[in-house]
Amino acid sequence: MKNQITNEEKTKRFAPVITWEQMLQFMRDTYHPAQEFKHNIIVLKNPSLPNPEHIHTFFEMVYILTGSGTHLINRHPETFSTGDFYILPPRARHSLESNMDCVTIMIHPDAFENIFSGILRGQDCLGDFLMNSLYRDDSETYLLFHTGHNREMRDIMIQMTDIMAHADDYTDRVLSGMILLLSTSLLRT
Repeated sequence: MKNQITNEEKTKRFAPVITWEQMLQFMRDTYHPAQEFKHNIIVLKNPSLPNPEHIHTFFEMVYILTGSGTHLINRHPETFSTGDFYILPPRARHSLESNMDCVTIMIHPDAFENIFSGILRGQDCLGDFLMNSLYRDDSETYLLFHTGHNREMRDIMIQMTDIMAHADDYTDRVLSGMILLLSTSLLRT
């Protein structure tokens, strides 16, 4: 008798992998059809992406502007609310079930390493997380910061969405600096 895998078992074992090239194609098709979209950082407010369980080949940062909801991360339900900021490394399985108003930052791994090279040497939770996420293939954890109603965080996130909406040749450079500012602010909260 053959061992047959049902569709339900396949879904439990396998999650679709979203690559950076697929994200760039999504951006070209959805937001920038008239131009070549070739960035290493993508920032979207309430991205209209499918949310079934998936894995990516890039880093994802999520900031909850308002509301609360559940995000299934590595098959564990996590509840997030206004002001929460979390970082998912590549390979983290996740799906979102919520009505949250959020900003999502997606970063190519090479750009991520370049942006955070100085912090990687730091002896803090962010430096440790980044080292494990970048240099270990089995890292599936995530990092969470509860920032509450920190106005500075919210303003930076909104400004980043505005910059992405008017993307040009300098967008990656500007967003890289803002992400570094954002991460330093997180360590101070």
